[in-house]
Amino acid sequence: MLPKRKHFSFLANPYSKAWYLVATIVSLMLLAFVILNTYISEYQLKFPLQGLFLTEGDTSTYYGPLENIIKGNGYNSICRMPALLPIYIPLRWFFNMFWAKNIIVLLQIATNIVAGVLLSRIAYELTKKRAVFYITLGLYVTSFIIIKLSHMGYMDSFAISTLIIGYHFIICRKWTPLNFLIAGLFFGWSIFFRQILGLNLLFLTLHIFFALLAANSIKFTILKTAVFLSPFITALLIWNLYTLTTFQKTPILVQKGELCWSGYPPHLNKVVQLAIAWGGNFTKWNGEAEWFITNNMKEQDFPFSKKVMTQAYNIDSLILLRRNLLSTLNTEMPIDKKEILIEQVSKTAIEYKNAYIEEKPFRYFFINKLILLRKFIIPRQLDGLILPPLKQMNILQIALKSFWWFSFAIVNVLGLLSFILFFIKKQGRDIWLHLSFMFGFFYLVFYAGLIEQRYIAPYLPFIYIYCAHLISRAWIIITKKLTSSLEETNSSKNINKL
Repeated sequence: MLPKRKHFSFLANPYSKAWYLVATIVSLMLLAFVILNTYISEYQLKFPLQGLFLTEGDTSTYYGPLENIIKGNGYNSICRMPALLPIYIPLRWFFNMFWAKNIIVLLQIATNIVAGVLLSRIAYELTKKRAVFYITLGLYVTSFIIIKLSHMGYMDSFAISTLIIGYHFIICRKWTPLNFLIAGLFFGWSIFFRQILGLNLLFLTLHIFFALLAANSIKFTILKTAVFLSPFITALLIWNLYTLTTFQKTPILVQKGELCWSGYPPHLNKVVQLAIAWGGNFTKWNGEAEWFITNNMKEQDFPFSKKVMTQAYNIDSLILLRRNLLSTLNTEMPIDKKEILIEQVSKTAIEYKNAYIEEKPFRYFFINKLILLRKFIIPRQLDGLILPPLKQMNILQIALKSFWWFSFAIVNVLGLLSFILFFIKKQGRDIWLHLSFMFGFFYLVFYAGLIEQRYIAPYLPFIYIYCAHLISRAWIIITKKLTSSLEETNSSKNINKL
């Protein structure tokens, strides 16, 4: 008699290819829910859906320069790196814009699924626990932000996928020159998609360098590290040579945002920095800075408490600052008058921020940073979750909306707590590797104060690993205590019987 097939034997093997099927089924089901509900509530969108492709405000800044190449005018942006060029341009040779963009979405979905499995294997290699593999995969494939980004016209989805693939070649493969070269290629590509990921590369390079140096000569270490960095350095040199010959500028990565985006001129950015100093969100939507930089909020709806006030200003002077700023955005104002007002707005915003820091340093350097952190990891809502009003939702819509918000908040809190505990327990071992995972996150919150929700996306994969590790450890501790308690109970019963 033939033995029964073990249909679920792959569960014991994190390297089974069956996990790609599991990730595909779950991802596609949830993505179908998101896209279907987006179509149902399409009236909430700023731009109509193009098949599967979701256009957002910045989409044109990524795809416009690429379309300019198709028109024969070359890549015409110094504000976005041409990361998508090797994928999009060949597609446009054979398809029109609609189909090329939809194929991009399919590629984002596919690479996202692959990245989810590879991330889970990274988690397994770091902890050697299958439970951490399972939990990490579950968190990744059910993540709303990861799912949403996979059909958006942004670069975040590819940035996350290429980053994870790069880490996979470093953590899960042997350190051969070829694997270093491949890893370096994907890391360099991820930076072209999202420039802040250069911080990941910086700290990972330090990890590789010191790990090699511990067992090899300095010459060997430098050569192997150079192999790892060579794809990025080569691409960066080509990019800067292009910008020098085309724009007479060498931005290294990209030009400063205030020089790129007319919606955030330098004087407006100084007012935004004031709002950030108070612990406010910088965005023009769902953020406290919105009160200053748009007419969407009424003057009497000042979004901060009286705790932000100092002797240098009060609500009346802040209202005047708002009025002056909004006046500078009026295109009909004479240029000479506008320039005077712009200088006044800039000077006032800087003075108010400095006064706040001088008068309330503890709030600025500590409390407000924690407020920004809380807003980043526990937001009031999930941006981009397109659903009907609550009264019109069915049970599935309510259940998934609740699950996605609660899981996002809880996992972020547990993940960051686990990172701190994991970091302390390691006591310096692999310090550069773990800093490469999360340093950019802390940079955004505690230094830059930029807490737009999608900015957390490149760090979610690693938050999932840390969260999975904490849950796994907690489960082991709980089960050990329960087992010990049961054994003591049984032992006492046996003694009583005797």
